[in-house]
Amino acid sequence: MKMKKRISITLIILILFSFLSVSLFGCGGANDKEENALTLFVNNGNKFDGAAKDSIWKHIEEETDTTLYFIGASHASSYYTKLNPLMNTITNMPDVVFLVPSSEEMGKTTFSVKWTDPEIGLLYSFEELMARYPAGTYPYLEKIFSSSQYGNIKHHDNHYILPMVTTKNSWGIYYRTDWLVNVGYYQKDEQGNPILDQNGDKIPRFPQNIVEFSEVLKLFTTADPDQDGKHNTYGWAPGSGEHCWNVLYHAFGVTPDWDIDDEGNIDYMYTSEKFRNFLAWASAMYSQGYIFPTYSSLPANGERDKFYDGTCGILITNAESHVSFIMDKMTKLGKGQSVQFGPAIEGVGEFTINGQTFYSEEGSKGFSDWGGWWGGYCITKACKNIKGALKLFDYMLSPEGSMLRLHGKEGVHYTIDENGEIVPNIQARAIEGGGKFEEFTVGGVSAPLGRYVLGTIFGSSIDWEKVEESGVWDVKISAKIIDPANEVLVQQALDNMVLKSSRLVNFTDYSASVITQMVDVEDISSAFVNNAIIGKKNLTSDWNAMISGIKGAKWTVLTNAMKSSLKNAGVID
Repeated sequence: MKMKKRISITLIILILFSFLSVSLFGCGGANDKEENALTLFVNNGNKFDGAAKDSIWKHIEEETDTTLYFIGASHASSYYTKLNPLMNTITNMPDVVFLVPSSEEMGKTTFSVKWTDPEIGLLYSFEELMARYPAGTYPYLEKIFSSSQYGNIKHHDNHYILPMVTTKNSWGIYYRTDWLVNVGYYQKDEQGNPILDQNGDKIPRFPQNIVEFSEVLKLFTTADPDQDGKHNTYGWAPGSGEHCWNVLYHAFGVTPDWDIDDEGNIDYMYTSEKFRNFLAWASAMYSQGYIFPTYSSLPANGERDKFYDGTCGILITNAESHVSFIMDKMTKLGKGQSVQFGPAIEGVGEFTINGQTFYSEEGSKGFSDWGGWWGGYCITKACKNIKGALKLFDYMLSPEGSMLRLHGKEGVHYTIDENGEIVPNIQARAIEGGGKFEEFTVGGVSAPLGRYVLGTIFGSSIDWEKVEESGVWDVKISAKIIDPANEVLVQQALDNMVLKSSRLVNFTDYSASVITQMVDVEDISSAFVNNAIIGKKNLTSDWNAMISGIKGAKWTVLTNAMKSSLKNAGVID
């Protein structure tokens, strides 16, 4: 779930376009199968390619008058290498393709909107297709495309991508609670005596603000928190990518991605003065030795390994469904009872550490609001069953369809108790076959307690009641469903979720030339961030050189063009 989602969705386009030799006037298509067939190339679709259809899969087909075929690959494993050849001609195209927002094989590319370009003609816009039917035929598609949350995810002034809805941020700050207690970070009464839990153990307390967080980084590095007498620990190993610092730089007042202020000034987060204030603090923590020294060269998920092996006492990464992976590893290592989540770190204004003064923003805190989507679905010009594709997506968004695709049939695969909680029917789920529902081990017994796996590829369930009552777009989320084995911990992460948002979140409908310039700004400033933290770039002359290179004459042209697009869309006056 990454920070540059709305830009990186469209970053894939040049990669795809470079492989295309499109013959749009051929006949046939990818689905010379049943008349109502739909072939979907989706993330992890390979898991369902040729799989036996269970009763839920069949029921979805009955409700949508479709016969569904899934193909695809993992987003982290040659997703577009497998998709590109299928997109070479309309004969090979799937009916539906899912656009993964990032892929290891993709890397950094120049932005292009050619794949959604109507002149190229590879995709239908949803406006074009839905106009064939009376208003209200697909009510949930209409709602999502007209919403304030997702309505501006456009290209060429139309919706070509149906976003896969997710939580707006699923991260958390994991702490080794035994380390907190060992370094004296535990709750005390007014007399300074430790407050004990029911087992007689000290209760850890968590850093609330950037000063306290800095203190814990130091203590986890210098105070022998694992009590092995070797002083071989660090506070934290950041993950790869600048976004991994998001809950910390928001304490300095930074907003995610591109943003516009009350005076109409547009800025990018890594080029803002507030971000320079953050970098001053981050580089100081690194130079003091509180940050794992070679964090920037760690492999993927290497920061987790440093948490697992006891090198670092803090881990900032995904929570929600990732808690299961992390806690499974920690439990096997005998550390499962020593992990909890702390709150978002708050700014305190001006503060001093080791004689150096820093400038956070008082009261500012949160995790980045990344827009509440991850990738999305497109209908290709190869699709013959347009009605079925629209009906499928509308049904999957609906309350009824969401419950079916995530939990199975009510009264068969689950019931709802007096508190509105879903109670899984383990026997009925087991009948559908192994791997159909997410398996969890609770009390030493493994059972299909989680979500229906195939249904998860269509995203989370929108909380339609909340949308209708307050206009706030959110998803239904239950710690018990996400991870019944670690329900308390997952809920702790959910309770600690506070969002920091940009006014421009989910706006994608800029011209190709504008986006090319935006990506240049992002690439140049992102490269500077890590170098500044590890001391290879200074925050005076080097920073000024970077900013002057970005914010020269072209900057005014860029931001004026962005404002023009925003005005045309009604985002700003």
